[in-house]
Amino acid sequence: MPKKILLLMASFLLLVQCDIPEPADIAPPFVNVVYPIQGSVLSANTTVVIGAVDDDAVSKVWYYVDGVKMGESGKAPYEFLLDISSLEKRVDHVLQAGAVDNSDNTGYSEQVIFTVAETPDITPPTVQILNPQPGQTVKGTISIVAHATDDRSVKKVAFFVDDDSLGVVQAYPYKFEWNTTTVTDSVQHNIYAKAFDSGNNSAVSSVVTVFVDQSSK
Repeated sequence: MPKKILLLMASFLLLVQCDIPEPADIAPPFVNVVYPIQGSVLSANTTVVIGAVDDDAVSKVWYYVDGVKMGESGKAPYEFLLDISSLEKRVDHVLQAGAVDNSDNTGYSEQVIFTVAETPDITPPTVQILNPQPGQTVKGTISIVAHATDDRSVKKVAFFVDDDSLGVVQAYPYKFEWNTTTVTDSVQHNIYAKAFDSGNNSAVSSVVTVFVDQSSK
């Protein structure tokens, strides 16, 4: 075969090879939620960790909670701080991550279900005696009135005279009718109240000392 023909054939083959296009990138990134894991119960702000890989390159990663985008990043490692303060307590929340590669292929992780724990109640209530007044002389049956508050809810208020329980009131108004004839006459007696909240935290009021005198006018 003439040398000229061989050169023409070689040139043609080279041109054909140069015109062959690169295979299109149609594969989406692989995305997974590393943390939190399925069924997690979160009690504080948490770092969400996302894993994402692609046969070319990952362009961007983001994540959603209950369908709302919470954060995105174009640089590994893909870690985001999740603020749980606005999330409803003790219900299921859905977390899902997504990623896109340089060819605009998009992939999504499996959904991760988690819940947010109820914040422990460690704050005690406050309570004080409104009636009777310190140093007051009393007789017959009088109303012992207490004022109790809590950052969540007051569960009950217990009333005491000289450390003996008079009774418990479980709803506002916190008032107890005290028959003063059941205690020693013509002496002082100490009254106080103890309040309990829904978290079983408790607080004791200041003592109010009264003088019982059934013969007083």
